Amino acid sequence: NNRDLVDAVLYSSLEPCLMCYSASFWAHIPRVVFACSRSKVDSKYYEGNHNIFSVNEKSHRHIELIHERALEGEALGVIQKWENSKKF
Repeated sequence: NNRDLVDAVLYSSLEPCLMCYSASFWAHIPRVVFACSRSKVDSKYYEGNHNIFSVNEKSHRHIELIHERALEGEALGVIQKWENSKKF
């Protein structure tokens, strides 16, 4: 009965898009940990040109954005497997 997730941490395989960032902001999630930067994936699978770090810096309430680089290779493999399964 509450949208306030102030004690939560969001973990993601890919850097959050603007929609995911906004949902995290709205829910008061203080920290987002992601494995793979969007620069590593094909742009057709990552919509938008927003720089989440820039958006976050301009915000009145920052979200701690943590790029867990040690997991990037493994996450990229999962993402590429998903990309290859799509027929566009």
